[in-house]
Amino acid sequence: MAENTAEVSIESVTFSGGQTVEFGPSDIVVIVGPNNAGKSATLRELHARLHQAPGVQLPDWVVLTDMTIRKTESVDAVWEFIRRVGMRSPRPHENMYQLAGISAHEGTANDFVQNRYTLTPLSGWFVAYIDASSRLTLAQSQEAIDFGMQAPSHPMHRLHQQLNLTEKLAQWFKRAFGTEIAIDRMAGRTIPLHVGPDVAPRQGEDNFNEEYRKRLRSRPRLDQQGDGMRGFVGVLMHVLLGHQQISLVDEPEAFLHPPQARQLGKRVAQEHADGQVFIATHSSDFLRGALEATGRPIRVLRVRRVEDRNHASELTPEKIKEVWEDPALRYSSILDGAFHEKVVICEAEGDCRFYGAVADALRDEDEHPYARDIMFAQSGGKGGIPKLVRALKSLDVPVAAVVDFDVLLAPGQLWSIVEALGGVRDAFNADYLAVRASIDALGTTTPEAFRRNVLAVIDGIDPAQQEVSRKTFSDMQKVLKTSVGNARAKQSGLGVLAREVKPVGQRLLAAFAELGLFIVPGGELESFVVDEAQEKNAWVAAVLERYGNNLKGAPELNEARQFVSSFIKV
Repeated sequence: MAENTAEVSIESVTFSGGQTVEFGPSDIVVIVGPNNAGKSATLRELHARLHQAPGVQLPDWVVLTDMTIRKTESVDAVWEFIRRVGMRSPRPHENMYQLAGISAHEGTANDFVQNRYTLTPLSGWFVAYIDASSRLTLAQSQEAIDFGMQAPSHPMHRLHQQLNLTEKLAQWFKRAFGTEIAIDRMAGRTIPLHVGPDVAPRQGEDNFNEEYRKRLRSRPRLDQQGDGMRGFVGVLMHVLLGHQQISLVDEPEAFLHPPQARQLGKRVAQEHADGQVFIATHSSDFLRGALEATGRPIRVLRVRRVEDRNHASELTPEKIKEVWEDPALRYSSILDGAFHEKVVICEAEGDCRFYGAVADALRDEDEHPYARDIMFAQSGGKGGIPKLVRALKSLDVPVAAVVDFDVLLAPGQLWSIVEALGGVRDAFNADYLAVRASIDALGTTTPEAFRRNVLAVIDGIDPAQQEVSRKTFSDMQKVLKTSVGNARAKQSGLGVLAREVKPVGQRLLAAFAELGLFIVPGGELESFVVDEAQEKNAWVAAVLERYGNNLKGAPELNEARQFVSSFIKV
């Protein structure tokens, strides 16, 4: 910290779960997590402690248990900051300055340095707390000042004086909303922003051009626009033009559609030049935008609440880079998982639809033992699961992987998933080898058995039907497959094992479930209701159409409910 400048920053915070996180003086920190995890509460507690006056008792910590700060120890540097940033009192005999309604004099600088643990009495000069209401007021028209005699006291004053930043704001606004924004620098006592398709000056125009001023003033002011536009501009104005060195921004995505939230995240991360920024967001779009930025590295903290404790874990810049440079992860929905209590990874979209529907039915009561906020994500096959698991676990997101029984027939994929979940092959290998040996011993189907199976399908065809059913086609496809043990295992799961090996198979699946890997015991998704079409997407559509209004009670779905309940528990 330079001796001749007044600088402050948050050095560290400790969460009630016991984790201490340290911060650099220029960090951008994005706080994510499920609902009611403590994201916004973290900002509120930081704000309250930074403003705590000596001798004043605040309510007990809830999310946090401690905070340390860095601050300037030079009275001269603080006094210089006050004179540079504040607006001097018009009374000549008063060596007093004001900013945002807070007065300061040379004695204030001394008091600030003496108070070692908080930022009072100058906390309002160094700290900005920007919530939904305050960012709307940032974008309102402001009363002009005597720019020759007074220091700017509002971002709008600075915008008025900096043409290059006005042009930047206009560019970002148009990219987000498809229309233009411009400032009226000659409006007199107020400084307004106008919005419209033609408010930007054209070639050869500026605020001195009368025709341009008429056109500009005929368009509505930003004050008259919706909360989304005003909030977007308010946050960006603070990021570009605010003087505070610690910014606490709560839900910047409020009132914005996903594309605008993404644009805002990118601009905040890329353009904020000085000081710390702590952002609590519920939006994966805002987070994606921030990660797309090419400025300072972004630090992502995930907060989750377990009983009465708030735990924090960090996705480090190195991990972020690893995730973001992988197209399979970058263009997936996996970042959404940071905002959920738990993520369940399935092989395909059809699995997600069915398991998600059953999970919703099981949680259709006020009291239940299951996670309330679950995201189902498809991996595009078993091979994509390990990468998603590792990304989610790096953010401390509870994760479960759900796969068909035939994962046991692909040892490379199986052990990759196990290792990603934190397991060790040796812990399962003895039981696994016994199960594989039982499957491999099934051998091939004899010609007589093959003929019998084909005839059984043919005999089941109803000549009175106008066309052959999808189930018949599916049954015939199964018969025509090479019916070695592998194929039979996929169709029947544990039921294909020799009687003496079946308990071993049950024990193996239970051990995998403890790790977070849940294997369909009956073979595959379609085994839960065997009298429907067997192509997965058609099966899901048929089952949901038939049982969609009774997923919680239909006896045909007992096994499905039991299986789903095992991986949606907290």
